[in-house]
Amino acid sequence: MRRWRWVILVGLGVMLAAGPRFEADACEGTFFEVVEAMVPFRHCVMYFYDSKSTTKEAMEARLVGETKKWADKVNVVFTAVDVSSERQKYILEHYKVKKAPQTIVISPEDAIITRVPELAGEDRLKKVFISPMKEKIGKELGKHKVVFLTFVNKKTKHAKELKKVVKDSQKLIKEFGWCTAGMIEIDPKDKKEEHLLKNLDISPDLKEATLLVAFGSGWVVNEKLTYQLSEEWKLSPEDLLGVVQVLGGPCSCSMPDMLLGKTLLMVREVKKPEAEKPKGN
Repeated sequence: MRRWRWVILVGLGVMLAAGPRFEADACEGTFFEVVEAMVPFRHCVMYFYDSKSTTKEAMEARLVGETKKWADKVNVVFTAVDVSSERQKYILEHYKVKKAPQTIVISPEDAIITRVPELAGEDRLKKVFISPMKEKIGKELGKHKVVFLTFVNKKTKHAKELKKVVKDSQKLIKEFGWCTAGMIEIDPKDKKEEHLLKNLDISPDLKEATLLVAFGSGWVVNEKLTYQLSEEWKLSPEDLLGVVQVLGGPCSCSMPDMLLGKTLLMVREVKKPEAEKPKGN
Protein backbone atom coordinates (compact mmCIF):
# COMPACT_ATOMS: atom_id res chain seq x y z
CA MET A 1 0.00 0.00 0.00
CA ARG A 2 2.82 2.39 0.89
CA ARG A 3 4.51 1.73 -2.44
CA TRP A 4 1.45 2.68 -4.51
CA ARG A 5 0.89 5.67 -2.27
CA TRP A 6 4.38 6.82 -3.24
CA VAL A 7 3.65 6.35 -6.97
CA ILE A 8 0.50 8.44 -6.60
CA LEU A 9 2.47 11.14 -4.78
CA VAL A 10 5.03 11.21 -7.60
CA GLY A 11 2.19 11.69 -10.05
CA LEU A 12 0.69 14.49 -8.00
CA GLY A 13 4.12 16.07 -7.69
CA VAL A 14 4.37 16.06 -11.47
CA MET A 15 0.97 17.67 -11.90
CA LEU A 16 0.99 20.07 -8.96
CA ALA A 17 4.52 21.49 -9.16
CA ALA A 18 4.87 25.09 -8.05
CA GLY A 19 3.68 27.72 -10.46
CA PRO A 20 0.59 29.60 -11.66
CA ARG A 21 -2.27 27.45 -12.94
CA PHE A 22 -4.53 27.40 -15.95
CA GLU A 23 -7.37 25.17 -17.02
CA ALA A 24 -6.44 22.87 -19.91
CA ASP A 25 -8.76 23.42 -22.87
CA ALA A 26 -9.15 19.69 -23.34
CA CYS A 27 -8.06 16.90 -21.04
CA GLU A 28 -9.18 14.00 -23.17
CA GLY A 29 -5.67 12.81 -24.04
CA THR A 30 -2.98 11.29 -21.85
CA PHE A 31 -0.98 13.39 -19.43
CA PHE A 32 1.96 13.02 -21.86
CA GLU A 33 -0.10 14.37 -24.76
CA VAL A 34 -1.43 17.32 -22.75
CA VAL A 35 2.12 18.35 -21.72
CA GLU A 36 3.37 18.08 -25.29
CA ALA A 37 0.49 20.27 -26.52
CA MET A 38 1.50 23.07 -24.14
CA VAL A 39 3.90 25.86 -25.01
CA PRO A 40 6.84 24.96 -22.73
CA PHE A 41 8.50 27.48 -20.48
CA ARG A 42 11.80 28.32 -22.11
CA HIS A 43 15.28 29.06 -20.90
CA CYS A 44 16.26 32.67 -21.45
CA VAL A 45 19.51 34.18 -22.71
CA MET A 46 19.68 37.71 -21.36
CA TYR A 47 22.18 40.12 -22.91
CA PHE A 48 23.11 43.10 -20.75
CA TYR A 49 24.44 46.04 -22.78
CA ASP A 50 25.02 49.78 -22.36
CA SER A 51 23.16 51.98 -24.87
CA LYS A 52 25.88 54.59 -24.44
CA SER A 53 28.28 52.35 -26.36
CA THR A 54 25.93 49.95 -28.22
CA THR A 55 22.81 51.12 -30.02
CA LYS A 56 19.42 49.60 -29.40
CA GLU A 57 19.12 48.84 -33.13
CA ALA A 58 22.36 46.85 -33.07
CA MET A 59 21.13 44.77 -30.13
CA GLU A 60 17.76 44.15 -31.78
CA ALA A 61 19.55 42.92 -34.91
CA ARG A 62 21.67 40.61 -32.81
CA LEU A 63 18.61 39.20 -31.01
CA VAL A 64 16.93 38.44 -34.34
CA GLY A 65 20.09 36.75 -35.62
CA GLU A 66 20.59 34.61 -32.51
CA THR A 67 16.92 33.62 -32.39
CA LYS A 68 17.04 32.40 -36.01
CA LYS A 69 20.31 30.58 -35.38
CA TRP A 70 19.02 28.57 -32.42
CA ALA A 71 15.28 28.32 -33.19
CA ASP A 72 15.41 24.74 -34.51
CA LYS A 73 17.98 23.53 -31.97
CA VAL A 74 16.89 24.53 -28.47
CA ASN A 75 13.87 25.86 -26.57
CA VAL A 76 15.29 29.25 -25.65
CA VAL A 77 14.34 32.90 -25.96
CA PHE A 78 16.78 35.81 -26.33
CA THR A 79 16.31 39.24 -24.78
CA ALA A 80 18.40 42.35 -24.07
CA VAL A 81 18.59 44.73 -21.11
CA ASP A 82 20.07 48.23 -21.19
CA VAL A 83 22.06 48.74 -17.98
CA SER A 84 21.90 52.54 -18.35
CA SER A 85 18.10 52.57 -18.30
CA GLU A 86 16.39 53.43 -15.01
CA ARG A 87 13.44 51.27 -16.06
CA GLN A 88 15.68 48.16 -15.86
CA LYS A 89 16.83 48.82 -12.28
CA TYR A 90 14.83 45.94 -10.77
CA ILE A 91 16.20 43.41 -13.27
CA LEU A 92 19.78 44.55 -12.63
CA GLU A 93 19.32 44.20 -8.87
CA HIS A 94 17.51 40.88 -9.17
CA TYR A 95 20.28 39.27 -11.23
CA LYS A 96 23.09 41.19 -9.49
CA VAL A 97 24.35 42.79 -12.69
CA LYS A 98 26.54 45.85 -12.12
CA LYS A 99 28.21 46.33 -15.51
CA ALA A 100 27.98 45.49 -19.19
CA PRO A 101 28.58 43.69 -21.44
CA GLN A 102 27.40 40.52 -19.75
CA THR A 103 25.33 37.45 -20.60
CA ILE A 104 23.36 35.21 -18.26
CA VAL A 105 21.37 32.09 -19.09
CA ILE A 106 18.30 31.63 -16.91
CA SER A 107 16.27 28.46 -16.40
CA PRO A 108 12.43 28.44 -16.40
CA GLU A 109 12.63 28.40 -12.59
CA ASP A 110 14.58 31.71 -12.68
CA ALA A 111 17.86 30.06 -11.69
CA ILE A 112 21.07 31.35 -13.29
CA ILE A 113 22.63 28.47 -15.25
CA THR A 114 25.72 30.39 -16.30
CA ARG A 115 27.11 33.95 -16.32
CA VAL A 116 29.55 35.21 -18.97
CA PRO A 117 31.38 38.60 -18.80
CA GLU A 118 30.69 39.38 -22.48
CA LEU A 119 27.92 39.24 -25.09
CA ALA A 120 28.23 35.49 -25.59
CA GLY A 121 28.42 34.22 -29.15
CA GLU A 122 27.64 30.84 -30.69
CA ASP A 123 30.79 29.07 -29.48
CA ARG A 124 30.24 30.11 -25.88
CA LEU A 125 26.52 29.28 -25.90
CA LYS A 126 27.16 25.84 -27.42
CA LYS A 127 28.83 24.83 -24.16
CA VAL A 128 25.59 25.61 -22.32
CA PHE A 129 23.07 24.36 -24.87
CA ILE A 130 24.76 21.34 -26.43
CA SER A 131 26.63 18.39 -24.92
CA PRO A 132 27.20 14.72 -25.87
CA MET A 133 24.63 13.53 -23.32
CA LYS A 134 21.99 16.07 -24.35
CA GLU A 135 22.32 14.85 -27.93
CA LYS A 136 22.09 11.25 -26.75
CA ILE A 137 19.00 12.01 -24.65
CA GLY A 138 17.42 13.72 -27.65
CA LYS A 139 18.01 10.64 -29.83
CA GLU A 140 16.60 8.31 -27.18
CA LEU A 141 13.51 10.48 -26.75
CA GLY A 142 13.01 10.12 -30.49
CA LYS A 143 12.82 6.33 -30.03
CA HIS A 144 11.04 6.06 -26.68
CA LYS A 145 8.33 8.03 -24.90
CA VAL A 146 10.23 7.75 -21.59
CA VAL A 147 13.98 7.74 -20.89
CA PHE A 148 15.45 6.81 -17.49
CA LEU A 149 18.50 8.95 -16.67
CA THR A 150 20.77 7.12 -14.21
CA PHE A 151 23.47 9.18 -12.52
CA VAL A 152 26.10 6.67 -11.47
CA ASN A 153 29.83 6.05 -11.29
CA LYS A 154 32.20 3.74 -9.38
CA LYS A 155 31.77 5.74 -6.16
CA THR A 156 27.96 6.01 -6.03
CA LYS A 157 26.21 3.54 -3.72
CA HIS A 158 23.70 1.01 -5.10
CA ALA A 159 24.67 1.72 -8.73
CA LYS A 160 24.35 -1.96 -9.81
CA GLU A 161 21.05 -2.39 -7.96
CA LEU A 162 19.54 0.76 -9.48
CA LYS A 163 20.59 -0.17 -13.02
CA LYS A 164 19.10 -3.66 -12.60
CA VAL A 165 15.77 -2.20 -11.44
CA VAL A 166 15.69 0.10 -14.47
CA LYS A 167 16.51 -2.73 -16.91
CA ASP A 168 13.85 -4.97 -15.37
CA SER A 169 11.34 -2.12 -15.53
CA GLN A 170 12.07 -1.65 -19.24
CA LYS A 171 10.86 -5.23 -19.83
CA LEU A 172 7.76 -4.64 -17.73
CA ILE A 173 6.92 -1.41 -19.52
CA LYS A 174 7.28 -3.09 -22.91
CA GLU A 175 4.98 -5.92 -21.76
CA PHE A 176 2.46 -3.34 -20.53
CA GLY A 177 2.24 -2.19 -24.13
CA TRP A 178 1.71 1.58 -23.82
CA CYS A 179 5.26 2.53 -24.78
CA THR A 180 8.92 1.62 -24.50
CA ALA A 181 11.52 3.16 -22.20
CA GLY A 182 15.17 4.02 -22.85
CA MET A 183 18.03 4.21 -20.38
CA ILE A 184 21.12 6.44 -20.27
CA GLU A 185 24.00 6.41 -17.78
CA ILE A 186 25.54 9.76 -16.86
CA ASP A 187 28.64 10.24 -14.72
CA PRO A 188 27.99 13.06 -12.21
CA LYS A 189 31.69 13.98 -12.44
CA ASP A 190 31.68 14.36 -16.24
CA LYS A 191 32.98 17.90 -16.85
CA LYS A 192 31.54 17.95 -20.37
CA GLU A 193 28.07 17.72 -18.80
CA GLU A 194 28.64 20.48 -16.22
CA HIS A 195 25.67 22.59 -17.38
CA LEU A 196 23.34 19.60 -17.77
CA LEU A 197 24.15 18.40 -14.24
CA LYS A 198 23.74 21.89 -12.80
CA ASN A 199 20.42 22.30 -14.58
CA LEU A 200 19.17 19.02 -13.09
CA ASP A 201 20.62 19.80 -9.64
CA ILE A 202 22.93 16.77 -9.65
CA SER A 203 26.06 17.25 -7.53
CA PRO A 204 29.44 16.07 -8.89
CA ASP A 205 29.98 14.57 -5.41
CA LEU A 206 26.81 12.46 -5.62
CA LYS A 207 26.94 9.69 -2.98
CA GLU A 208 23.88 7.63 -3.93
CA ALA A 209 23.04 6.42 -7.46
CA THR A 210 20.15 8.58 -8.61
CA LEU A 211 17.42 8.28 -11.23
CA LEU A 212 15.47 10.96 -13.10
CA VAL A 213 12.70 10.34 -15.64
CA ALA A 214 12.72 12.28 -18.94
CA PHE A 215 10.00 12.29 -21.58
CA GLY A 216 8.53 14.23 -24.49
CA SER A 217 10.60 17.08 -25.90
CA GLY A 218 12.97 17.12 -22.93
CA TRP A 219 10.81 17.43 -19.81
CA VAL A 220 12.19 15.87 -16.63
CA VAL A 221 9.95 14.74 -13.77
CA ASN A 222 10.77 16.86 -10.74
CA GLU A 223 11.39 13.91 -8.45
CA LYS A 224 14.76 12.23 -7.78
CA LEU A 225 14.67 8.49 -7.13
CA THR A 226 17.22 6.23 -5.46
CA TYR A 227 17.37 2.47 -4.96
CA GLN A 228 17.09 2.68 -1.17
CA LEU A 229 14.01 4.87 -0.76
CA SER A 230 13.83 4.17 2.98
CA GLU A 231 15.18 1.64 5.48
CA GLU A 232 12.61 -0.99 4.55
CA TRP A 233 11.63 0.17 1.07
CA LYS A 234 13.68 -0.51 -2.05
CA LEU A 235 12.81 0.77 -5.52
CA SER A 236 11.22 -1.89 -7.73
CA PRO A 237 10.45 -2.27 -11.46
CA GLU A 238 6.77 -2.02 -10.55
CA ASP A 239 7.38 1.43 -9.05
CA LEU A 240 8.84 2.69 -12.34
CA LEU A 241 6.01 1.09 -14.29
CA GLY A 242 3.65 3.05 -12.01
CA VAL A 243 5.40 6.33 -12.84
CA VAL A 244 5.07 5.60 -16.56
CA GLN A 245 1.40 4.77 -16.06
CA VAL A 246 0.88 8.15 -14.39
CA LEU A 247 2.56 9.90 -17.34
CA GLY A 248 0.57 7.89 -19.86
CA GLY A 249 -2.75 7.77 -18.02
CA PRO A 250 -5.83 9.91 -18.76
CA CYS A 251 -5.68 13.52 -17.56
CA SER A 252 -8.85 15.10 -16.22
CA CYS A 253 -7.37 17.84 -14.08
CA SER A 254 -6.24 21.45 -14.32
CA MET A 255 -2.58 21.77 -15.27
CA PRO A 256 0.12 24.05 -13.86
CA ASP A 257 2.23 26.20 -16.19
CA MET A 258 5.50 25.01 -14.66
CA LEU A 259 4.71 21.35 -14.85
CA LEU A 260 7.90 19.48 -14.24
CA GLY A 261 10.43 21.92 -12.92
CA LYS A 262 13.23 20.94 -15.31
CA THR A 263 13.68 21.03 -19.08
CA LEU A 264 16.68 20.08 -21.19
CA LEU A 265 16.37 22.96 -23.70
CA MET A 266 15.72 20.55 -26.56
CA VAL A 267 13.36 21.03 -29.48
CA ARG A 268 11.44 17.91 -30.40
CA GLU A 269 12.10 16.56 -33.89
CA VAL A 270 8.75 15.70 -35.47
CA LYS A 271 9.20 12.98 -38.07
CA LYS A 272 6.68 12.99 -40.92
CA PRO A 273 5.14 9.55 -41.51
CA GLU A 274 6.17 7.97 -44.78
CA ALA A 275 3.54 8.02 -47.50
CA GLU A 276 1.79 4.70 -47.89
CA LYS A 277 2.82 2.93 -51.11
CA PRO A 278 0.00 1.89 -53.45
CA LYS A 279 -0.71 -1.84 -53.36
CA GLY A 280 0.29 -3.91 -56.36
CA ASN A 281 3.40 -1.85 -57.22
